[in-house]
Amino acid sequence: MNKTKLLLIGAGVVVVVGAIVIISLNIIKPKMEAKNELNTKLLRNAETMYKAAVSQKKDLATGPCLGLANDDYVVDTVHNPRTADDDNKANQCESYTLGQAKHLIELDLKDGKLVRMK
Repeated sequence: MNKTKLLLIGAGVVVVVGAIVIISLNIIKPKMEAKNELNTKLLRNAETMYKAAVSQKKDLATGPCLGLANDDYVVDTVHNPRTADDDNKANQCESYTLGQAKHLIELDLKDGKLVRMK
């Protein structure tokens, strides 16, 4: 092949790849922003639930479940670092272990900081 054909093919590849990147960003970026917004709201809800439990002088030493942050996310308190007790299903939020809530937000039982979100 001559140089002109190679340059045209190279330019065509660059245009196609560029178009794919632009299209992907227009689809993926809004979804990522929506997910980040949801996570921020869920974490605020979880923090509020933790603060309410503290203000009500709830005993957090045993890592109690704090309830639902929304329909799909449950808020639980755990040790940080996690212990075997935290992995015991008997010590986890019942709505999560029964599959009623599909996701879990775990907060440090000592200070309410995020440990894990899944």
